Amino acid sequence: MLDFHETYSRMSDDQLLDVAMEIDSLTPPARVAFDVEMQKRRLGTTAIAEHREIRRAARLEAEGQPRLAWSVGEFGTELIGARDFKPDGSFLTTKWIILFWVPLIPLKSLRIRYVGPRRPRLFGGWSSGHVVCSEHSIDIRQVASTYAFMALFFVGWAVLKWLHAGPVILYSALGAWICLLLFMRWRPKRKGMRAS
Repeated sequence: MLDFHETYSRMSDDQLLDVAMEIDSLTPPARVAFDVEMQKRRLGTTAIAEHREIRRAARLEAEGQPRLAWSVGEFGTELIGARDFKPDGSFLTTKWIILFWVPLIPLKSLRIRYVGPRRPRLFGGWSSGHVVCSEHSIDIRQVASTYAFMALFFVGWAVLKWLHAGPVILYSALGAWICLLLFMRWRPKRKGMRAS
């Protein structure tokens, strides 16, 4: 029993979680020592489930799972929007064709879920820490809100130009719009983390 305790105490959290995914293969003394170490590190069912998804995502990526979004320069595809959060942390987003980071044409909506690193990128789509739960027809509400957000920016910029606003005001407005965009990316990230 003491040998099992020592073995598990030397393992990293990831190694322990790997063992947790094969818990049925442990002998009773090993299981007792393993449970003690897991409790000591406060690694529960949530950590095990998340680790399982990270491993699954890594396996799919290694097997050549296509990226959710791609871009070359200022042209490509990007996942934009997050709504309809579920208790498992998944949410609905829409894949767009973008040009100069402006969403032009919606392609399809997807239900995706965070796994692994939770880092939405501002101009490069979502990080590889997501898996697709299901594909859907285009979500009209999400598309309408995206077009409305972009229209608000262009109308606001046109009004400021029409009022002959100086460069300080124009670039301040651009900075505020970028901050709002960053906040809109950060908010679903936080909401998804809370849900999962």
